[in-house]
Amino acid sequence: MKKLLVIPVIILMAAGLSQGCADKLNTVSPIVNENAVIVPTPVEVSVIPSGFVAISGLSGYLQTVSVMNEVVYAAGGTDGVLRTADVYSSADGINFSLVTDTPAFTPRTGHAMTVFNNALWIIGGYDGSYKNDVWYSGNGTQWYQASDSADFSPRQGMTLQTFKGNMWVIGGADSKGEAGDIYWSLNGAAWVKAANAPAGTGIGHTSFVFNGKMYIISAVQKNKKYDNPLWVSDDGINWALADKDLNFGFQHIAGAVVMNNKIYVLGDVCANYPDAIAQKGDVYESEDGLKWKKMKIDNAGIKCGFHPVAFGDKVVLVGG
Repeated sequence: MKKLLVIPVIILMAAGLSQGCADKLNTVSPIVNENAVIVPTPVEVSVIPSGFVAISGLSGYLQTVSVMNEVVYAAGGTDGVLRTADVYSSADGINFSLVTDTPAFTPRTGHAMTVFNNALWIIGGYDGSYKNDVWYSGNGTQWYQASDSADFSPRQGMTLQTFKGNMWVIGGADSKGEAGDIYWSLNGAAWVKAANAPAGTGIGHTSFVFNGKMYIISAVQKNKKYDNPLWVSDDGINWALADKDLNFGFQHIAGAVVMNNKIYVLGDVCANYPDAIAQKGDVYESEDGLKWKKMKIDNAGIKCGFHPVAFGDKVVLVGG
């Protein structure tokens, strides 16, 4: 019998919310646009948007989450003591059922997941040591290994995107610190270095794809505050600085989601970031990736280590 787990979520229902690469890519450093657009400081919205609902329940945290075929999948994470490899699914984004507690990959945190070529893909993470293995599944139950040691260094905290017909691994942290690179793959087995990643793309950064471009928001410590530079690329190789600091103040970004032609960037709420100025679950919204407004929400139900995902007309924050 499948076990039933209710994973705590926060649901955002905002009004109106919502080629392949060349066979060979040259490894290059990011190209900085010295004429970058400087975006005005985000304007705080004092009114709490309607539709934010906190649903409590039992859960671990630091799962990875993706949506495939109108089903939300959550994999891995920890209960604060032990790591897990459990895979759960949900048809409504609220109630989760166990798909398997014995997948082929090891229990881990810090891994990344995406949907690519009609399959779920899990890459890297930390299971007591840094990982660079690559796994895929068409149903969340049976998992197959595409690579036991990919061409990029073992790491955790990277982001994973599907862009221009390829998968892209961005940044993260390895045994030496920030990994500092970006890799792409056509099949999950062979990986090619595309570029050096911008500074601040360690565990705290996020990335997203919007209107045919890939974006990175990094987290760079400056004295006792954190800057959040915005980088943009048309091809994943050449990166331009679009804004030196979005003024979010996030030390750790929980994630970014794209829905109904809008982008939502969410800060984490972990108390173990003593230097962070804005670790309060703040949400920033943008219609173009350049101009942002702050959505101040009631964060009472948000917990450290949640993961956001777009699902239907909602943003679902899983775990924590």
